[in-house]
Amino acid sequence: MKYRRLTALFLSASLLLSGCSGMQTEQKQVYTDTLFDTVVRIEILDNADEDVLKGCENICKKYHAMFSNKIEDSEISRINHAGGNPVEVSDETITLLKKAIYYGDMSNGAFDVTIAPVSNLWDFHAETPAPPTPEAVNEAASHVDYKNILIKDNTVRLLDPYAAIDVGGIAKGYIADILKKYLKEQDVKHAIINLGGNVLTIGNRLDGSDYNIGIQKPFDMTGEPITSVRISDKSVVTSGTYQRYFKADGRIYHHILDPHTGYPCENNLNSVTIITNSSLTADALSTTCFLLGYNKSMRLIEQLDNVDAVFITSDNKILYSKNFQQKLKYPNEKPSQLPLCEGFSYKDLIIETSGSKKHRTKQCNENDIDYKHNTHDNQLRTAKIPAIHIRGLAECPYKIHYDTNTWNHRHQQSNNPVSHRHWR
Repeated sequence: MKYRRLTALFLSASLLLSGCSGMQTEQKQVYTDTLFDTVVRIEILDNADEDVLKGCENICKKYHAMFSNKIEDSEISRINHAGGNPVEVSDETITLLKKAIYYGDMSNGAFDVTIAPVSNLWDFHAETPAPPTPEAVNEAASHVDYKNILIKDNTVRLLDPYAAIDVGGIAKGYIADILKKYLKEQDVKHAIINLGGNVLTIGNRLDGSDYNIGIQKPFDMTGEPITSVRISDKSVVTSGTYQRYFKADGRIYHHILDPHTGYPCENNLNSVTIITNSSLTADALSTTCFLLGYNKSMRLIEQLDNVDAVFITSDNKILYSKNFQQKLKYPNEKPSQLPLCEGFSYKDLIIETSGSKKHRTKQCNENDIDYKHNTHDNQLRTAKIPAIHIRGLAECPYKIHYDTNTWNHRHQQSNNPVSHRHWR
């Protein structure tokens, strides 16, 4: 039996990949802590008073004490232990639970905040974790139904006295949004809020560049990213099988539990990453989309405004939501962010440019690798590729063609494989 847990502290080292040139001028003020069953890290890049960081600490500890179902006198625990009786709680808890119910309705129960009877059975912190018995799982799953939450004014009642609430799938996003609001009120214009991999940024870097947020390569113990997304004033949240799991009897049991079966969700995904303005939305949707699976999630994401998704399949293929693909076709986007057709990975591809008046190769600086670019009507369009993606040379049977006017792409079979630099 084998247990692995990639903590947020370990992952944080690989979350922010680019902007190294700007980092030299950033005077960070950092608050770190262990709360919400994970590691919290808040970085203020502006010059800010120390009291601002203390305010962040107070906010984190306040909501940890309010929302954790592991703290006996938290508001969530009081609801869970009330035996079906109404419990008066704060406005914040009411808001959070109403949001959880909203996502339960949106997903037809795939997202269910009353998952606690099931999640309590799966102890991923145990020294030798083991799956619970089928009888225990079936009994616990019978009490999972978010529609048993009855809210009236500021009271919450569980219609099933054996039901229980676990807000772990939404609370960190809610708290991150509150932290962002607070920091903006303190006139902070550049900051990174990272609550165990729930990343929310304020503005951009001091040099004006976007943050480059890495998406973890599943089950890679070094923290290596499989890809990255560039954001400014947005949130990136990933739900992945590799974040907390154990192995038993040759099988992986991960922490994303299906509320209908009581067991870890089984599909062809390793992770789902959501990019949007609200961290609460990203938090809830990353879990929801993982549970729904790729096809249903794609249909859901297409109906939502300003929400993008990146899916990593069980064989580590990278798939993007259609809205995200459209955004990535603009000329100022980086090829490392462009979508690949299903069944391909970056290590299968080389870049070929054509149709231009001129072709040139330029040796880039240490942050880039060699690239070709075209000029059309004297307008220069460049394609820079982060050096972190370089993994050496490989024999490639495929090539990718970019039309540099639109960045549209197509795949072609190459008769003669070419040795080239490639991405992983």
